[in-house]
Amino acid sequence: MKRFIPLIALLICAVCVPLAGAATPVKIMPLGDSLTSGYSVPTYLSGYRDRLYSQLIDAGYAPDFVGTQVDTQNLALPDPNHEGHGGYRIDQIASEASGWLASVADPDVILLIIGTNDFTQDNNPAGAPDRLANLITQISSLRPNAKIFLGNLPVRSTPFSPPPVWPPALSTAFTQKANS
Repeated sequence: MKRFIPLIALLICAVCVPLAGAATPVKIMPLGDSLTSGYSVPTYLSGYRDRLYSQLIDAGYAPDFVGTQVDTQNLALPDPNHEGHGGYRIDQIASEASGWLASVADPDVILLIIGTNDFTQDNNPAGAPDRLANLITQISSLRPNAKIFLGNLPVRSTPFSPPPVWPPALSTAFTQKANS
């Protein structure tokens, strides 16, 4: 996870350079499951969002996290907004995404980390890449100007552990969609 956060921060900075001036906020929607919302272990109260926020501030950016959820677990996080939903699968995020995106200002960046629960809940793991591709298509049609970053899933030692990276076919489909 430690290498993951600097990479996301670097990518957001690279994409948002034309968007961010000295004081121009970069609207970022963290979207996903408990990896986004955070969970009860003190180190991950806000998932990856607290470290990402600090790194963006340190790099001179003005991040503005957007979402319908407000983090009440980590009072030290200056921007508590997000769209993380613990325990959610890809299909559950997809069923709510339209409403969430309609409820917030247009994000410049959408950070999408979802899929772990499709594997740990044994919800047709073989179909997860197709569900994710459909979700990405749905989000990109609702917010065509947003840059979407798809995070890889953590490796776990459970019987239904997700792959460490999404299959190459999904990466190819995502790249083609992004370039269209």
